[in-house]
Amino acid sequence: MEKQMKNIFHAISNINNKVCSIYIDSESCANVTTATLVKKLNLNTIKHERPYRLQLLNEYGEVKVTK
Repeated sequence: MEKQMKNIFHAISNINNKVCSIYIDSESCANVTTATLVKKLNLNTIKHERPYRLQLLNEYGEVKVTK
């Protein structure tokens, strides 16, 4: 766990005039966020050409990335 904490970067940023807390895992091979954040920031999405499954290490398990 300690090794993993060293690879996570935390930043606070302003996106669409809203303050956001951002966590970046330097060892991750995917860039993802929640649909809730996308909606709150009023961001545009596009359909992913090749949707794929992403395994999360939490109680939610697997999710499908489509946008």
